[in-house]
Amino acid sequence: MSQSDPNFMEKYPESIIAYICYGQDGLEIAKGTGFVIAEKVMVTSYHVISQANKAEGFNVEGKKVKIEGIISVDKANNLAAVKINKKAPALPRRPDNALAEGHSIFAYGSDETGEIVEKKGKITGLYEFESGKKVMDVSFGVDLGYNGAPVADENGNVVGIMIVLDRATKFVFPVTPVEGLNTSGKETNLKDHQPENYLETYEGAYLIGKITAAMDNTIKAERYLNKVTSLKPDNIEAQILLANINTNQRNYSAAVNTYKKIIDLDPNMDNAYMGLGVVYIKMMKWEDAIPPLQKAVEMNLDNKEAYFHIGTAYQELRQFAKAAEAFQKYINTDPENVDDAYFQMGISFKETENYNEAIQAFQKLKDGPRRQDIKLNQMLADAYLKTGQYEKAEEVYDLLAELIPE
Repeated sequence: MSQSDPNFMEKYPESIIAYICYGQDGLEIAKGTGFVIAEKVMVTSYHVISQANKAEGFNVEGKKVKIEGIISVDKANNLAAVKINKKAPALPRRPDNALAEGHSIFAYGSDETGEIVEKKGKITGLYEFESGKKVMDVSFGVDLGYNGAPVADENGNVVGIMIVLDRATKFVFPVTPVEGLNTSGKETNLKDHQPENYLETYEGAYLIGKITAAMDNTIKAERYLNKVTSLKPDNIEAQILLANINTNQRNYSAAVNTYKKIIDLDPNMDNAYMGLGVVYIKMMKWEDAIPPLQKAVEMNLDNKEAYFHIGTAYQELRQFAKAAEAFQKYINTDPENVDDAYFQMGISFKETENYNEAIQAFQKLKDGPRRQDIKLNQMLADAYLKTGQYEKAEEVYDLLAELIPE
């Protein structure tokens, strides 16, 4: 908080509520935290309270707070509005706060002893998991009891809600969706509420899958997205995320199968053909790679990298004329970096004994960062010899003698 503000917990001692959830057998199943957003209403993480048959709460001062039932649920955002029996001021919220990496952040939740304590640190990352929606990573670790805890900025405004999947996986969810919660309806007693493991449902798995994918937590993301696609195989967005994760994890067979599913769902998705072709390249399945790559670039020239991959595949198949043609097409798209394309095109021309064309390609690199590349100069000197340009060959050999005097 700013130095002029009182301590947050001293200012709102009754508005932050830690609670313990119990199952039908009376045993403790989870701990969480909530905070007041309306008269006798707190918000918390739905995934914590979704399986509870009973819950007991207490505030910062240690006073008991009765958890009377669930008023409303927003499964798309893992939120629940919960009726409590005590009046307390709603915490100030700033849904559209423009936070950035390095900004100070403060979380108020239940630690492993059950006490509500402050955790303070910095925002270490912002990850967009949906268009216009980001989660924050923070520098401090928290216990599972921080699930649903308010997260405030330096000015004492709640900007997010802490979500903790396990000790290694936590993030701050934006507070914005709280504004859409129904807080005035009749509550459903926890005993009458149909319990569910929210994180294993379609909505829960999809939300967490998108967030962990955005945070590059591939192990968690794969688990949840597999759940999503098993429950709803026609979710193309989830299939695409899963294919990218499979590729990054080098689980190429799974990636191929997923991209094929995407193409079956939408034969006009050029990115799926591109992804499939790239995976085949990584698997060194050169013949399989060419058709989807060609399809990708035919459907959308933005997939210009496909031409380079096609050239690579033809080179590996020793179809050097086709390789040279593909590399030339790549160059014609005016990519940012053409050095590798000229180099590979020169090799392809040399293999087809089109030495003059090879020389032209290699010369494109002579004034750049690769001018002292030994392999480049060796091939250029050889091409000069093959075309009878002995003086130019001699110049290149003189350079090679300097580069490798031995």
